[in-house]
Amino acid sequence: MKRIIYGAAATTLMLLGCKESFKKRSEGLMYKIISDGKGEKIQNGNFFEIQFDQTYKAGNKDTVLADSRNFGNQIAQMDSLGIPPAYYKIFSQIRKGDSVVIKQSTDSIIKMGNAPEFLKKGQFIISHYKIVNIFTSKEQADSAAKAQYDVARQKDSVKAAA
Repeated sequence: MKRIIYGAAATTLMLLGCKESFKKRSEGLMYKIISDGKGEKIQNGNFFEIQFDQTYKAGNKDTVLADSRNFGNQIAQMDSLGIPPAYYKIFSQIRKGDSVVIKQSTDSIIKMGNAPEFLKKGQFIISHYKIVNIFTSKEQADSAAKAQYDVARQKDSVKAAA
């Protein structure tokens, strides 16, 4: 619980320190890239390790929907066929070490259909992504994925023992 609170506080401070406003996409997404412009840029075909959390913001209540700190970072491939077009355009701009905040209107999610019943109109799903590493080969990505799997398995073992 402390990690979530500290993570939320750090994210809030980071967002308050960033003066750039959100950019809007036509798909109901708003996004902000937080970058120092120094890391290696993700290229099409690269694999990348991403840390993320996703929160449903309804009024003054936040509900954590997912947090990779609980189950490990994910490895994804920068591929226009495997990543939704709006996200591909956003992620094609970022570098290793960058963070991205994406706000998606629940109205647009509901309009697409098959939305979870708890979503209410006029709210947002807020996702925070951090690019931890970039891999140029499948072998590197597979090795990193195995390491993430091992870490997740250890966390599960510790939780089960507790």
